[in-house]
Amino acid sequence: MFSPDDYKILFTKWPPTGLAENIARIVKDGLFNEYYKLHYWAPKRGKAGKRKKHFRLEHKGCVTTDKGGSNRFEEHLCMALWNQSQRKKLTWPSRNTGNIQLRDYQFPLQAYDTDTGIGEVDLIGVTDCGQLTVIEAKVLNNSSNDTPLYALVEGLRYTAIVQANLGTIIKEAKERWDIIILDEPPLLQLIAPKS
Repeated sequence: MFSPDDYKILFTKWPPTGLAENIARIVKDGLFNEYYKLHYWAPKRGKAGKRKKHFRLEHKGCVTTDKGGSNRFEEHLCMALWNQSQRKKLTWPSRNTGNIQLRDYQFPLQAYDTDTGIGEVDLIGVTDCGQLTVIEAKVLNNSSNDTPLYALVEGLRYTAIVQANLGTIIKEAKERWDIIILDEPPLLQLIAPKS
């Protein structure tokens, strides 16, 4: 159970009324325009002279200690979900698109090693229908001020970059897993522990 201090931290970082107010301030057309600008300017893997693979072959589902500044709570959550899905071939339901099968975690978005500040998709999955799914995870901890609205914007940012590279991702998924991914905009799903 939460202590009074836990509730204080929870509502200070994610105030329930502030979320509704912030969402109400979003200008839908402005958000769409920004999404398509990012989609246009996103690093393109297929155009990079030194082509990097989107899917990392070395992912083993084990915790490493080489990342000092990352949000380890989110990384560990995603790794645990990915491990569980790999061992038991689990999927989770997605509204109107069938089940999602997790394919990778910490999915890199850079086209060149010099692309900085772009980040990685927490989890990437594919629905039964063949639609790519970008999954953004958030874990509340003492060092994070990420709000649900921030998670949505970050997820949209990553989805725009994935969509800009969809052709290359489709080819790599076929080579690595022999699966067909549809040439349609990816879905975005936000996940978080109940806390």
